[in-house]
Amino acid sequence: MSLTNRRWIAAVVFLSLLLVVLTATYALVRRQVKNWQPRLVEYVRLQYGVDCELSALDYAFPDGLRASGLRIAMANRPLLEAAEATFRIRLFRFLKHRSLHPRLLKSLRFQGLKLHLRRLPSGEWFLPAPGVPSRLGGDTPGGHAAGGGRTTADHIRISIRDLALDITTSRGSLQRRYDRLDAAYDPAAQTGRLSLHGGTEKMEIDFRAEPERRVTIKADALGLQPLLLFTSAGLPLDRVFLRGHAEFRESPAGEIALQAAGEIFARAPDEALNVRLTMGGSGIGAGWNEIRGELTFGGEKVLYSFRTDRKGKPVVRISLVFPDFSFERFIAALPRSFYPHLPELQVTGHLRGVFAATVAAAPPYRTAGGFTGEATPLRVLALGPRIRIGELKKPFRHTFRTAEGKPAAIFVGPENPDFIPYAAIPPRMIRAVITAEDGGFFRHRGISINQIIEATADNIRAGRVVRGASTITMQLAKNLYLSRERTFSRKFEELFITLALEQELSKQRIMEIYLNIIEWGEGIYGLVPAARHYFRKSPGELTDRECAFLASIIARPTDDWPEDPLGGVSAGWQQYLDLIVRKMGEKEIPAPEGE
Repeated sequence: MSLTNRRWIAAVVFLSLLLVVLTATYALVRRQVKNWQPRLVEYVRLQYGVDCELSALDYAFPDGLRASGLRIAMANRPLLEAAEATFRIRLFRFLKHRSLHPRLLKSLRFQGLKLHLRRLPSGEWFLPAPGVPSRLGGDTPGGHAAGGGRTTADHIRISIRDLALDITTSRGSLQRRYDRLDAAYDPAAQTGRLSLHGGTEKMEIDFRAEPERRVTIKADALGLQPLLLFTSAGLPLDRVFLRGHAEFRESPAGEIALQAAGEIFARAPDEALNVRLTMGGSGIGAGWNEIRGELTFGGEKVLYSFRTDRKGKPVVRISLVFPDFSFERFIAALPRSFYPHLPELQVTGHLRGVFAATVAAAPPYRTAGGFTGEATPLRVLALGPRIRIGELKKPFRHTFRTAEGKPAAIFVGPENPDFIPYAAIPPRMIRAVITAEDGGFFRHRGISINQIIEATADNIRAGRVVRGASTITMQLAKNLYLSRERTFSRKFEELFITLALEQELSKQRIMEIYLNIIEWGEGIYGLVPAARHYFRKSPGELTDRECAFLASIIARPTDDWPEDPLGGVSAGWQQYLDLIVRKMGEKEIPAPEGE
């Protein structure tokens, strides 16, 4: 037999033996992995405090584990469900230490993953508390040097195909689907990357921690619908998308910088919406020195800047520059879903100048602002057939639905025995109402810019909505024509109805209608029924303190107020009534029309 033949035979024998060994090893490893299933489920439960279920656990050649029918839950609420999950591990490290440990993980791949994200009313997310990873198996955890040495930082990748998100907050639930998500993190280089794709939606995030922290975000047709679950503004975000990029940088010295540009656009039936935004900012540490940029609605441009002045008492200086802003063109550039109940909305008005305001960043929190330049006031030319402001100049029938949804009606005029004309309303009652609800009612045109600035500043400082900026005329617009639904479109429509009310009606008539229709308790509408219910008096017989009480409950009419309530209110409420009574004397009110 020739040397060549002997070599071929030896090679075949060696390969056959190797194949036998590999086959035996594969079978052994598969059997060993299947035996791990109950131990792995128990490890997850003890380590993370969650329930874990697996339909099957198998070996994935050459260096992985494949779990089928994976389900993780906490307190009987699902957190994660996956049709299939493949975990690739660092095989040689595992063979060396003979233990399972999170740091052995090299990559994760999910197929058909559903994540359940739930935000509690407290603002925290319903997630297991992070534990300190421990090993499952031998004596030395993989990823650690023997003898308790320094932790090894290893690169990890995550890949998800067919991702479903089920998000729940106190504002509702939302389901979203994406084709794929890919993420990678390299602790040694301190870099990471995430990409998300779903239909036409795309988002990419890159970050680097050293030598300077840098985060770059790119988005293309990214749906903004999930933001509905985190905002109280009722914005029409279900058909709105984002395209753009942003970069944040922080130097080792703590200097921060931001650059961003993009556009927000809508798809049918709101294809008219197109908002372009640029932004740049700089600061030190956690504070921004200045943020400035440009905002364009259709073709209407606004230049904005927010600058922090820390000399003396810190203030934030706000500047809005209107190069040539047309309210008519602005409305034409907005989608109809912003004002669905005002189909014929037409306005006129023009701004060319600068609005500047200052907001104190430390107590006492004072604000000031004003416009300089050329301005043609915003006027409403038409609203639509449903809203006829002119009919309010004479007696009319106001129909509405109660908080329970029941139909109700009030006749606003002399034919109603509970109607009280402006001339008969006690001045002390009017003073109490404007003190509690709208101190500038007889001075502004239905919208108080200062109130809006102050309320916005208070809400930002509190991190939640603690104060509104609705004027009496805005409240009347809502009560007469709009639903109780808290949406962006309702607030937007309220703005133009308010302006129309101020254009068509006198302040006296607005106050007269307001005090005859507002709710003062369950089934109690108007001043006359309220005075009779709470104090068994007519409005003219009310004292200053009784007027102050009625004014103080306008914002919360459905609370369970008893008859003759002054003796039962809290000490804090008594102090609030004292404040209203003191300030009532400072308010000037106009005489009835015709006097």
